Amino acid sequence: MPEESTVINMMGKRKYILVFVVLILLAVLYGIKEYNRKPTDLSKVNPEATISAVALITSFKENEATANKTFLGKTVLVNGIISEIDNENDTLVNVYLGDSTLLEKVSCSMDMTKSEEYKKLKQGQQISIKGFCTGYLQDVELNRCVIFPQKNK
Repeated sequence: MPEESTVINMMGKRKYILVFVVLILLAVLYGIKEYNRKPTDLSKVNPEATISAVALITSFKENEATANKTFLGKTVLVNGIISEIDNENDTLVNVYLGDSTLLEKVSCSMDMTKSEEYKKLKQGQQISIKGFCTGYLQDVELNRCVIFPQKNK
C-alpha cells in the first residue's frame, strides 16, 4: 500500500508543478505584452475637457488641488497662442502656449510619431492642442500632444 500513496503524492506534486509552470508562462507573456505596448494615439481620443491656455494656467495657479481633480490624468484640449517652440534636433518638440503677461505656460510635449506636422508651426500662431495632463510644475504639463484640427472660421 505505501507504493500506492507514493504514486498519488507524485501525481499531486506534478499537478502543482504544472499549474505553477503555466502561471509563470502566463506572467511572462503578460510582461512581454505590456513591455511592447504602444501609448494611445491621442488624435483618436475625445478630450475630457476643453479650455484656453490662460484659463488652464489660472486654474492651477488659483487652486492646484481643484485643478488636479479636474484635469490631472485626463485628455485635455487646450486653445491658445504659441509663445515658444523648442525643437531639440527633431527628437523632442515642446510647444508652449500662453500669453506674454504670464510667466507660466502650458508645456506641450508633442507626440513624435506626427513630427511632420510640427515643422509648420510658428510662434504667435493660434492653435488647439490635445494632450494628456500630467500636472503643474512651473508650467502646466501636457504629454503625447497632437495638433487638433481647427475648423475654418
